[in-house]
Amino acid sequence: VITKTADDSVVNAGDPIGFWIEVTNTGDGSAYDVEVSDALPGGADLDWTAGAPEGDTDGVSCEITGDPGSEELTCTDDLMASGESFRIHITSATTAEDCGLVNNEAFVTTSNDGSDDDSSSITILCAEIGLAKSADDTDVVVELEKVGFSVTVSNTGDGDAYDVHVSDPLPAGFNWVLDPASDAGWSIVAGVLVYDADVLAADDSATAHITSVTDRADCGPVH
Repeated sequence: VITKTADDSVVNAGDPIGFWIEVTNTGDGSAYDVEVSDALPGGADLDWTAGAPEGDTDGVSCEITGDPGSEELTCTDDLMASGESFRIHITSATTAEDCGLVNNEAFVTTSNDGSDDDSSSITILCAEIGLAKSADDTDVVVELEKVGFSVTVSNTGDGDAYDVHVSDPLPAGFNWVLDPASDAGWSIVAGVLVYDADVLAADDSATAHITSVTDRADCGPVH
């Protein structure tokens, strides 16, 4: 009997993915010339590695052959006694190029007791980052009045976005102030509006509001 189990059924792009493949002799007799074959999913850039076999590993040999995109896992065991089992874990890094469903099926054959197969799948979710900027007032602002902008970074995708960074060099000659009501993660550093977050969750957003009092030296358009 062969079973294949995904580490997680749903992950975000950038997370590793993995499967466990386990082979068990549930019969009363020994199984001869046991061979596992698993054509590994190629995706856009999946590149698989295998850990050491675990369990009843005497005589078990496993390897991954081929180039990324056409890799295959093979395991062999000359003899599996009744009740014996072994398993192996395979993993790959992911990127946004791999988003979607990753299907995988593994097969086991013997020379004296037929064959079996099992499959499992993982869904890789992608983020969709957007950035919007708007002026508080698009009409004319006179000196000593405030000029202001709102900047929003959003993730409209199904997956979380990792290591999000926004950089917005602000117009020079103004004393820009970050509104305390702005969302966490925003700051003004050396005249640049910056946003940094380890994770921006799916369907989430973060907005900054900045203002500056104007004077005669600021006359003209402000971009």
